[in-house]
Amino acid sequence: MAGAASKCSNCGAVPRPDARFCESCGVRLLPVEPEPAEPEPAADQEDVARRFRALASDPRVVDLLSREVDTAVHDRASRSSRLQVVLASALFLAVGVVLALAFGLFCPPLMIVPLAIVAFALYATLSKWSALSRSVSGRVSSHLALVVGERTSFSEGSGDAAARTEHLVILEFPGGERRELRAWEGVPGKVTRGDFGVAYARGGLLIEFEHVPV
Repeated sequence: MAGAASKCSNCGAVPRPDARFCESCGVRLLPVEPEPAEPEPAADQEDVARRFRALASDPRVVDLLSREVDTAVHDRASRSSRLQVVLASALFLAVGVVLALAFGLFCPPLMIVPLAIVAFALYATLSKWSALSRSVSGRVSSHLALVVGERTSFSEGSGDAAARTEHLVILEFPGGERRELRAWEGVPGKVTRGDFGVAYARGGLLIEFEHVPV
């Protein structure tokens, strides 16, 4: 459960325990989210290694590792998201240019404000576009994996950006390496902590997980 903010993220002032806004600068105080607990292993490491060996020798796994995953739905959604990014950025740029012209005519020193809006819009566009491009570029890789944890990440919206919720799945691989991947819609309801199977991932995104009982 989130607790009261220990200090203002904007000016560093220490607020009252029940304060919702900083008394020094007026910024809204965000609750402190507790650090997610380190996921516990589904079993001791020897048992995990034994089950990974059983998974690797399962005849179904050969077909699952070579299976072609249909990413058409995911790719369409990513293209739609990129179009939304372009439209939102175009709006920001248009507003910035209009304001720059207006300030240039009536108050040149304040042109820095619309220019900052334009710069921010370009930076946000390039960052989001890059992230979306990585999620649809490259081939889908398949791996033997164990689900060791799940968590949900919440991010508050700012400005015109909407609040976002992401589901994250923590996987362990045969060598003991662990990775946290964003889960594509439909995946959260199919995985449970302790599941062994084949994970299909691309660009840091877990597209699908096939559970194989071992």
